[in-house]
Amino acid sequence: MAAPTDETPSVEDPLSWFRSHYEAAQEIIDFLGGVQISMTGQDVADIGCGDGIIDLGLAHKAQPRRLVGYDLDLVDEDIRSGLARAATQAGVPPDLTPCLGFARSEPLSIPADDEFWTAVIADPGVERLFDAPEYVRGAMTLQVLRNEVGDSAFFQILREWAATHSGGTGTTEEFIALSRQISGQDLSNFFQVWLYTPEKPTSW
Repeated sequence: MAAPTDETPSVEDPLSWFRSHYEAAQEIIDFLGGVQISMTGQDVADIGCGDGIIDLGLAHKAQPRRLVGYDLDLVDEDIRSGLARAATQAGVPPDLTPCLGFARSEPLSIPADDEFWTAVIADPGVERLFDAPEYVRGAMTLQVLRNEVGDSAFFQILREWAATHSGGTGTTEEFIALSRQISGQDLSNFFQVWLYTPEKPTSW
């Protein structure tokens, strides 16, 4: 990943943000095509779809049979109407093809005694490193962090993290320290609950 520059699209510039994410769909299509994977005519799920812009691009360009974007905090009607407005402003066809849908992901509805909650996400061990719960709970942690610190601080954290660690590695402890520094919040209990506790979060 290239380090962000002053030209990196910002969520505070809705037009460039939309265009860059819409065009990113083609990069995904090309990448998958390089390993002979096509979404055309397939059923596709995007876990952690965010604002849905990339999914709109995929629906238009890849033409899947069905594409559903899932995220923790969205309402289908709201995200579709917002996408249509943003597409119109960006000069992109606002047609939200019937193949595209969105649904709220509700992993917190998973029972507390389910194995889903038994890993320590910050250090799940080699055997569980690539298991689905580790990916989903990691994404959940980022979404809840965004809710905790707000969009401005959250995206600043991501930009700084990418700029500092592009082409290299980073540790969980370094990410926590950066999040605390930029947000101005302690966040100790937050990360303890979400990353270091092998049980379902109930409060933080």
